[in-house]
Amino acid sequence: MLGTLGFLELAAAKGLVKLPEMLDRLRLTNMHLSDLLYQEALTRNQERQQLRDPKNQ
Repeated sequence: MLGTLGFLELAAAKGLVKLPEMLDRLRLTNMHLSDLLYQEALTRNQERQQLRDPKNQ
């Protein structure tokens, strides 16, 4: 089973969406996303980007 956050992370990993922008937009809705989950998702996204393109660190 995959939730909204996991779905967005997968889409970001495939380059289909920009995760920070999507999470900010999601927070404008009535869906609850804790600060901790928000930060952890952004950290994972940044780590994936660094692995994909290490020279852009």
